[in-house]
Amino acid sequence: MRPKVWMTMYDDPYDDARVIREIKALTEMGFDVGVLHGLFSDRPSRTYYAGAELVPVPLGKRRGGKLPFLIFYLRAFPLVVGLKGEAFHCQDLFSLPVAYLGAKLSGAGLIYDVHEYYIGTPALADRPLERTVWGAVERAFVGRADAVITVCDSIAEALAERYGIRRPYVVRNLPEFRRVPRTDSLRRWLGIPEAEPILLYQGVLQRGRGILVAVEALRRLERGVLVLLGDGEMRDE
Repeated sequence: MRPKVWMTMYDDPYDDARVIREIKALTEMGFDVGVLHGLFSDRPSRTYYAGAELVPVPLGKRRGGKLPFLIFYLRAFPLVVGLKGEAFHCQDLFSLPVAYLGAKLSGAGLIYDVHEYYIGTPALADRPLERTVWGAVERAFVGRADAVITVCDSIAEALAERYGIRRPYVVRNLPEFRRVPRTDSLRRWLGIPEAEPILLYQGVLQRGRGILVAVEALRRLERGVLVLLGDGEMRDE
């Protein structure tokens, strides 16, 4: 029987490229992978995804506020009690207490995978109470993890300094390398001349991602076009 690794996350794994790549890597290393995850009613319910067994935690209708988190914990804790594995791989701060309980009851290793420095994100800039609460949760459990990994050096250093832990391992979030033929479809679509350099931002249009910095930088260049490819709260602005 192949050893089992359980991942935990508050949201579903369907569109999370990092989680999908990690599932693939673990599978290729000889592990069976399961994912305990929250599932809102506007998302499909699946038994398997990307080669991993799924254990959904029903959260009902998607809404703001603290109720979905309360529902997640009330339903996830009983579920994680029945899961056994070699390791519990936590994919976000929200599910860290759940992963800790699973690892503790199984005598398994606990890996905390920090995708972003959440308490330093713009989403919490004007929400000091929530920043304090989630900071306390992270402080309570991060030191109990057998390993902490994150996506870049700056977050690794921030976590080590803030919580007094050993510097986390950096596992960069990169797509698999593949050669693709060059295409000028973006230039044709937007009518950008061949000789005009393109500065491309591709991703969610939200604060804290350097979009306005890129706009300001473009003003200082003699040539070039900035293309924003994506959607989000800053779209109209």
